[in-house]
Amino acid sequence: MLSTTPVFRQFDRVIQSLQDYLEQEDVNTRQVFLQGEKLKNFFQQKLLCITEDQVEEAIAYEWRSYQTEMNRLVKLIVTDLAFWQSARRAGSQPKQTARLQTNLKKLREFTQAMHKLLNP
Repeated sequence: MLSTTPVFRQFDRVIQSLQDYLEQEDVNTRQVFLQGEKLKNFFQQKLLCITEDQVEEAIAYEWRSYQTEMNRLVKLIVTDLAFWQSARRAGSQPKQTARLQTNLKKLREFTQAMHKLLNP
């Protein structure tokens, strides 16, 4: 069994940090973009790289499903961050921020589910 609890905690902190940046009134768009890149890189380097061979056979299919969905969400969040930056200039940022927050919440839920899958 993999010892991934610290990795999941770190990933959750990265997600929370991005959520916190988005909630600031005078937000630094560059900092938000960098935090989005950190989220993507962390996911790819620490969670996406865990293969089905490294988890118990009974949960391998479910593990892969979670990875696939989380990968899709991470890509969507990074793309949405680009729209969020341009929305800031166009005045429709609250709508984009709400969308990002919703997707970040979903990502946290998947992270918790993956952690429970490995640590029942």
